[in-house]
Amino acid sequence: MKSICIALLAVIFTALQAPCALAATLQDYRSEADQYYQQGNFRKAYKAYLKLAKTGDNYSQHLVSTMYANGEGKSENLTKAYAWSTLAAESGQDQWVNYSDELLQRINDKDKALNSANKLKKKYGQEALKNKAERKTREDLYEAGSKCTGSKMGCRRH
Repeated sequence: MKSICIALLAVIFTALQAPCALAATLQDYRSEADQYYQQGNFRKAYKAYLKLAKTGDNYSQHLVSTMYANGEGKSENLTKAYAWSTLAAESGQDQWVNYSDELLQRINDKDKALNSANKLKKKYGQEALKNKAERKTREDLYEAGSKCTGSKMGCRRH
């Protein structure tokens, strides 16, 4: 029982420390992506922003959208630009919500754009990423606790 508690505490402690470490890493990746963008190296900037955008970083989602809309680092594609803009708009920031609405107005095939946005939301939207994180936490907790049977006699190795 004691080893279960220690394992669970270790998982919880690690989970609590992760946001701080991730925030520092996020800032480093953003700075790198911003630097590529400012230098006009749009291909590298796009790759860096896309990596961050897939983790739920709204700032990077907005920049991926902008890059698609402007044809920077990728061919101009308003449908993809709109799809990424809807993810950034999930943040609730008025400027990104308005930008997303403006993009949709510029697109001829609105149904295609809406379908593309829905597919992206199912994969990288706030709710999808939240569910993925919760699943991962449950799996980690299960792994930590699966080493013991729950018997009052203590842990038995499997």
